[in-house]
Amino acid sequence: MSGLCELKILGIMKFRVRFIVAFLFISIGGLLLGTLFGLFIGLPIVGVIAWINDLRWPIINWRYELIWYLKCPVLTALLWGLFSAIIIHYFPPFTVDENGLRCSNSWGINRTAKWSSITHCKYLNLFGLRTLRIFYSESRWALWLTLHLEHNEEFMEAVKKYAGENSELYSCLAKYNTSQKGTS
Repeated sequence: MSGLCELKILGIMKFRVRFIVAFLFISIGGLLLGTLFGLFIGLPIVGVIAWINDLRWPIINWRYELIWYLKCPVLTALLWGLFSAIIIHYFPPFTVDENGLRCSNSWGINRTAKWSSITHCKYLNLFGLRTLRIFYSESRWALWLTLHLEHNEEFMEAVKKYAGENSELYSCLAKYNTSQKGTS
């Protein structure tokens, strides 16, 4: 919270994604992909190794190797989730100031949408990762704003202060906060 308070004096407010949400989302997704990788690529490798080992050393148990190849995707997913969550949490903050909202588009490129150019917002729940796609007139690419912010109430107040209570973005955020009470 101290970094947020220091930037309030300058009129710029930066918000970050909750670390635990990013870690869980990426780890579970990586675990699913890693398990598929382990089943479709690891199992044939285990079969070949077991066949070779049976020819050379028939005493070796192939079940041990199967368990090893199924553990690898889990460990890889957890490490990938930790690494990615650190990057997502610390690298691209969402910035709110009198000029507009700065966040990334679907390509990961940070852009600033002026408050007056925001035309509409669309709510998207992507496997539990709640996001707003913010469309603005200066670009054909929408900005993606995750709704799992560390300081969600301060973000709402900043948008209300700079964009106004009647703005499209604030009305979408207010709708999100009333429809998701107790679930975040």
